[in-house]
Amino acid sequence: MKTESKPSSRGTHYGQLSPGGHWMWKGTGGPSDDWVVQVGQQKAPEVLAQPAAGTAIPGTTTIDALFTTLFATRSGDLGAASYAWSSAPNTIVATFPSGTTTSALNGCALFAKLEARSVYPSSIRP
Repeated sequence: MKTESKPSSRGTHYGQLSPGGHWMWKGTGGPSDDWVVQVGQQKAPEVLAQPAAGTAIPGTTTIDALFTTLFATRSGDLGAASYAWSSAPNTIVATFPSGTTTSALNGCALFAKLEARSVYPSSIRP
């Protein structure tokens, strides 16, 4: 996915989208007015530290340790993650309620989907 470059000119009104729709003007006339990346337009985080397939995970490993193993590099505005079951089936979501920016509070999240596989005659059930 090609990312549209941040516009160099100021926007004309709050909520204005850039020509490619990747950026939105968050300007209200103040000195900190700027273009911000639209939620949903960002590339997915790249996994840089995925352990090799078959690497054992101790039973005492915390959810936070699993998420941190894969996504350890996080911007400072996020703060600590808070984990909860998602409304999606078998999914854990990490949000950042102590974040210091709007994007940290309302847009950033980590997800882990848990799935099971059984082969007849064995079974795995909820």
